[in-house]
Amino acid sequence: MNNQHNQELTSTGRPFPYTQYVIICTITSILVFMIAIVAIDGDQTTPDATQNQRLAFNLAKHGVYSLSSDDTPDIEPSLEREPLYPAYLAVVLRLFTDVDEMTYECFRPDGECVSARLLLNRASIPIYISLIWLFTAAAYRFIGNWWIVGAGLVMLFSVNHFLYHVTLTELPAALFLLTHAFFLYMSASGGETSSRRRYLYALLSGLGLGALILTKAIFLYWL
Repeated sequence: MNNQHNQELTSTGRPFPYTQYVIICTITSILVFMIAIVAIDGDQTTPDATQNQRLAFNLAKHGVYSLSSDDTPDIEPSLEREPLYPAYLAVVLRLFTDVDEMTYECFRPDGECVSARLLLNRASIPIYISLIWLFTAAAYRFIGNWWIVGAGLVMLFSVNHFLYHVTLTELPAALFLLTHAFFLYMSASGGETSSRRRYLYALLSGLGLGALILTKAIFLYWL
């Protein structure tokens, strides 16, 4: 009886089925990864995505957050866009490419660094998979029906198909918004949740909001 009270309950009053959750999310993640690897290429881009790539390139190579295309160590810093996602892309470039040997001309959409541009576009895949896991947990807690959750996953894939193959901030913003909203709900709801766990959920919600603001500055007005 005590063990049942210590379990996390869904809105329907039933314990959360962790085994089914892990199996469904793992299978979905593998499918998404396989489809994304095939579908994503390095040529799809938009003006906003190009700016994120340029910020990531300058940050990775010169350590300066700048939209400059001069490709020199003394470029002027700028803050035209939110910093979190370009910083993530800069880490990807630093870890998986020899960015010090690249030039910005090589990095342009018509340049020779196709593999680096492809890498940046594919850097959204871990974010997309994280969104799938969080969405599935939140949807089942609120609905309690795997068929409806599965339909929601199909809709999520359909919508984000147009967002995850370019370096736009909509996908990470969706992840952080859901993180903030889901854990805020979990911290505010009562039931069997312990006080210590509610404080943890409140902390995660605050971190999600902070990351969201650093990804989409319009959410400075969220409160």
